[in-house]
Amino acid sequence: MKTFIALACTLSLTVAAVAAKPESITVKGTDAPSHIAPIAVTVSGHTGFKDYTAVAADGREYPLTVNGEDGILIAPAPKTDTTYEIKRAGKSKVQLNANNRARQIDVLLNGDLFTTFHYGDEQVKPYLWPLLAHGDAPITRDWPMGDRNKSKDHPHHESFWTAYGDINGADFWAFTPKKKGTQKVTGWDHVTGAAYGLLSLELTWYNLDGEPVIDELREYRFYNTPSEARLFDVSTTVTATHGDALFGDTKEGGMVSLRMNDDLREKGGSGTITNSEGGVGAPQTWGKPAAWCDYSGTLEGFGKVGVTIMDHPSSFRYPTHWHVRDYGLVGANAFGYSYFYGNDSGKNGDHLLKAGESISFNYRIYVHTGDVEESGVADQYKLFTNPASGSAR
Repeated sequence: MKTFIALACTLSLTVAAVAAKPESITVKGTDAPSHIAPIAVTVSGHTGFKDYTAVAADGREYPLTVNGEDGILIAPAPKTDTTYEIKRAGKSKVQLNANNRARQIDVLLNGDLFTTFHYGDEQVKPYLWPLLAHGDAPITRDWPMGDRNKSKDHPHHESFWTAYGDINGADFWAFTPKKKGTQKVTGWDHVTGAAYGLLSLELTWYNLDGEPVIDELREYRFYNTPSEARLFDVSTTVTATHGDALFGDTKEGGMVSLRMNDDLREKGGSGTITNSEGGVGAPQTWGKPAAWCDYSGTLEGFGKVGVTIMDHPSSFRYPTHWHVRDYGLVGANAFGYSYFYGNDSGKNGDHLLKAGESISFNYRIYVHTGDVEESGVADQYKLFTNPASGSAR
């Protein structure tokens, strides 16, 4: 556990030990769609954590962050080999501003609030709220943290969160009085840069009696993409540190979950649910396995907006199944087979983590302007699973 946080600390402490900046970076041509997305670059001989600006032949500038020899460039995936000249970093960056007294961390993209991570002691679990699209369009529901718009159901649906409803009989999803579990942040660190900001967390999940059930390492990586196409990755690894941990088969859970703004719901709002397999609407998407699931609609004063949760092939039980509802819930659930396929299917999603074992989940979240087609959700998924790459000299 401590190794994870120590790694993040190392990133923030090695800025002074930086080799001379690279002169240029060449990104390999790809048949991937030409959307702006993270590009992995190798900068041989580079040390430390440093920000730069990559300048294209047409003069356009893109943020670049290099940690050791591993770099992330935020730029369009090129069709042919493309070389960028490297200069000092500009002012464009991701900021993570911590308020330790309030126990929250604001995430700003070029000065604009994108989201806030809340982890107060009084909370059952930490969550991100608000989650804002271009122009400060509120993608997720404000209630119960802020003002109620329309709905007042499911108070445990707190904007954007990670939870599961049955681990050794403890309920980390709903506020079930006799089963309610809690998640507590036991350590965290963050790194900010031109291309991305990284929030690294250690958590322990406790049952109703205050006994630890599992430990979790969670990472949020927020990318410096245009406000019309905001991207962040969520990676989580859960470990049975405290003895065997049985993930029971239930639909009540999502290793990443969100609750849409009431006006973006399918039922009573303008929203439409779409998945990677061509399913449209709750009946065709609930409980179905899919690489991604999108929820898009129209907000008065903002136009078309939406959010996609993308599952990476490296995730446990990829492609995940989706606990997605017409009232605005979306959850990536890899365990609820008997609910998704029916009790008479003979399928059961229980998974026993024996003491010391771990499983991992990796997702990309795409907060976009436009509907599922206009925002190029399928194209962004291709760039998530098969990103462009390059190297420096």
